[in-house]
Amino acid sequence: MGSLRRHPPQFTALDDRQNQVPAAPVPAYDPTCYLCPGNPRVHGTQNPDYKDVYIFDNDHPVVGPHAPAIPDDQQVTGNGLYRREKAGGVARVVCYTRATT
Repeated sequence: MGSLRRHPPQFTALDDRQNQVPAAPVPAYDPTCYLCPGNPRVHGTQNPDYKDVYIFDNDHPVVGPHAPAIPDDQQVTGNGLYRREKAGGVARVVCYTRATT
């Protein structure tokens, strides 16, 4: 599934390859989905039985407080065209619905 589009009164999952609503109905719960309520995530953390919006730290963030520092001699690359810096920040996941999408 690629994206969600607002189709009142619910969100509808779209297939990125065709930008169309999938032909098969989307299940309300998938016991193998790491985003569904009550299911374990990648590192074993158990999702709560959430009923509304659920926000948690990404299990595989590309930024974060433990990102490595970039040595001074490696900060500028590509003949000065590119600059690299420590990728600090927070990566969060937002689940807007309990339904598997």
